[in-house]
Amino acid sequence: MKERALAVDLLRGLAIVGMVLSGYISRNPDLPAWLFHAQLPPPSFAFDPSVPGITWVDLVFPFFLFSMGAAFPFSIGRRLDRGAAAVQVAWTILRRGLLLAFFAIVLGNTNLWTLHEALQRPVAASLLTLVVWGAFFAMFIRLRNRSERFNTLLNGCGIAALLLLLLLYRALGVDVNLYRSDIIILILANVVVAGSFLWWLTRRKPGLRMGLVALLVALKLSAAVPGSWTAEVWNATFAPWLYHTEFLQYLCIVLPGSVAGELIARWLAHKGAATPAASAQPSVTAAVPPHFVCSVTSTPTAAMPLPDGQAAPAETSVSADSAVRIARAGSAAAVSAAVSAAVSAAASSASLSAPAAAAVPSPADGKGARPAAASHDAEPLPGRFRLAGALVLLLLAVNLWGLYVRALTANLLLTLLAGGAAAWLLRRPRTALQELLSALFATGLFWLLLGLVFEPLEGGIKKDPATVSYFFVTAGMASHVLLLATLLFESLRGRAGLLVRCGENPMIAYTAAGYVVVPLLFIEEQWGFSMPWIWGAGGCGAGIARGVVITLLAMLLTSAFTRRRLFWRT
Repeated sequence: MKERALAVDLLRGLAIVGMVLSGYISRNPDLPAWLFHAQLPPPSFAFDPSVPGITWVDLVFPFFLFSMGAAFPFSIGRRLDRGAAAVQVAWTILRRGLLLAFFAIVLGNTNLWTLHEALQRPVAASLLTLVVWGAFFAMFIRLRNRSERFNTLLNGCGIAALLLLLLLYRALGVDVNLYRSDIIILILANVVVAGSFLWWLTRRKPGLRMGLVALLVALKLSAAVPGSWTAEVWNATFAPWLYHTEFLQYLCIVLPGSVAGELIARWLAHKGAATPAASAQPSVTAAVPPHFVCSVTSTPTAAMPLPDGQAAPAETSVSADSAVRIARAGSAAAVSAAVSAAVSAAASSASLSAPAAAAVPSPADGKGARPAAASHDAEPLPGRFRLAGALVLLLLAVNLWGLYVRALTANLLLTLLAGGAAAWLLRRPRTALQELLSALFATGLFWLLLGLVFEPLEGGIKKDPATVSYFFVTAGMASHVLLLATLLFESLRGRAGLLVRCGENPMIAYTAAGYVVVPLLFIEEQWGFSMPWIWGAGGCGAGIARGVVITLLAMLLTSAFTRRRLFWRT
């Protein structure tokens, strides 16, 4: 069966769309506080690090981090299982981090609002911003019908163009410097490098990986002691504009995400092996993890062209007896034991080893074919699994409410009740899909409860400065969103086309609003109808409409590129 990890795409799409929407809702003092970061409340919108609690806005960044970790078994594992040399894989990881860091610096220095303030010419500033976005496009795009040499030259031209544009911005009066960067992308650049290498090293040792999470937590908490050696390590940096050890705390979200990604990759491999008929639709093949079976019958599958112009390798298909062995290897007991070992870090010998990467191009990389509608019949699930999904949705709502209004006791009791009921409904899974749903719920509930245990520390759950509770609560919520997304696609035959396509092309979605949509609206305002709401004028309705309209236009633009299989390789 040829499949994409659509649930991961959907989670990433939700995160990216949430980032854009939250960034373009006008800061109207009359709007409710839950529409903004908990620590940037109206009416003053002044940052207050003492305010505990989270809103939906505080979830979008950790959801993206979690989805990035979930993509490791696909993006890195795929290369490893194709036999790529270790040096080549390492260079790919480092190159990705360096490009993201450069991207962050350019974003921080080419903001439309900053240029407009320096230039005071809306049309010129808008046109120049569009040129910058075009240079981004050249830097990241991989054209399928072009040679590797052509794509490399195109990417190099994009980088050169951006360097020249930075010089131009400086000449126009913008204070261009290395320390002005997009902090979100800069953190991503740091954790994608560290997280990729750590996942690689612990690919078949998930217990060790969870031990690293515990080590990070200990380092973070002990670093609060002034003058301690842990404080020195935590605050270390060799280049303040590029790296801070403190950035690595977000691995407490990324690494749990990798566990969820391994569960999904294992299920996709099992699903692909259990389906003898291959779909003729252009999509991506799920490879069979070699450690599931001792032997498989190797037959070439249809090669799938990737956005970088390379064809996916011929993967393995399995004989009937091999499929039986795979099914046995993926039994409920095996999956349950593996998940327990991963989340507790108690038994490093229990193997929830990362599967041989599915040949699903990494959504985090912005690569891969546009997901086609599932070519198989949706698996019928017992009603109790759908009821469990409703309870999981209730869990998400309860924790958002309870942590925001600080009803901590009620929140904990309701979490235990709803979580216990959902766990009872998800007991004794009988199919691979049921096992996946049960495992995603179990790991999510573990992280969520762990986060609630840590909640009283560090002044309560906070996004900035990020607390240990924030890491684990959001990781648990992200795992549960993956569960709901899997239910949506596999059982309810749901569709979330725009969100999925934004998740496949995340950096286009991230930049489309500020570098394409808003500049075009500026130009239209100068040459057509006046739209004061673009600048944040108007009442509460206009403030919300501003965010919705700009976000929807950015989503439609991203979808158009994704449909045409034009992906940014970030």
